[in-house]
Amino acid sequence: MKTLIMYFMAVLFIVASVNFVNASPFLVCDVDENTTSYLVTLNSGNEIETPAPLHYDLVGINEGDHVISVKAKNVWGMSNAVPFEFRKASPQSPSNIKLWSE
Repeated sequence: MKTLIMYFMAVLFIVASVNFVNASPFLVCDVDENTTSYLVTLNSGNEIETPAPLHYDLVGINEGDHVISVKAKNVWGMSNAVPFEFRKASPQSPSNIKLWSE
């Protein structure tokens, strides 16, 4: 019985931890039922194929400006690339910190 409880606790811990394993932000798009996969290119690098629906993890990228292009793909062919530009920037340090009393 003790082993069963320990096993249950371990499984519960793993299931509860799954949300913390996924990072963010993610590159996503509207679902298209005709698309089987996407080809994602970050900053003119290699194309990475990811299954549909698009849910591509961007957590490991460096700070700065980035350009992503995405193509939809299925057995009949591939779409044109759609570019997406964004900037990863850390927030600036707070300024003018003070105490306030009303």
